[in-house]
Amino acid sequence: MQQGNEGFNELYMRYNRFVYVTAYAIVKDRFLAQDVVQEVFLNLYLHQDSIRGAANKQAWIRASTRNKAIDFWRKKMKSGTLLTGQIEHMYESTAGGAEVSDVVTDALEMVARLEPGLQQPLLRYAFDQSYQQIACAQHTTIGAVKARIHRARKKLREMARESGCRT
Repeated sequence: MQQGNEGFNELYMRYNRFVYVTAYAIVKDRFLAQDVVQEVFLNLYLHQDSIRGAANKQAWIRASTRNKAIDFWRKKMKSGTLLTGQIEHMYESTAGGAEVSDVVTDALEMVARLEPGLQQPLLRYAFDQSYQQIACAQHTTIGAVKARIHRARKKLREMARESGCRT
């Protein structure tokens, strides 16, 4: 068993960065990419006997990483968690300008006060998903998506007026 662990440790040291970079290229989220790395190496550890005989370990690891990253990405898109991460990234990237940062903070706070049924379609739309894509992810009709986005925008305008912001 000790020799098996040494072989696994060697694989980990050799391919850890490769797996991370491959996963990150797909999921575009560093924490999610780290989760993918963990899952890939867990599978590698559990199946190392079958991999040991594989002619091209890197090809097996690449395919496993790609498949696992796509699975994680799909799960996050369904739950909408990835969108929250994208907003946080946008907020961090504007932190240099205090005025822009304040506007983004106010906007995020207003979106956070919306009910979840209005938040998700609005955020997905803001990140360039089509009505069809949103409807599919939300398991609803295109008409319902359009109505939810319209209601979300209307509520945001009301919130902005109440807080004294220009609309």
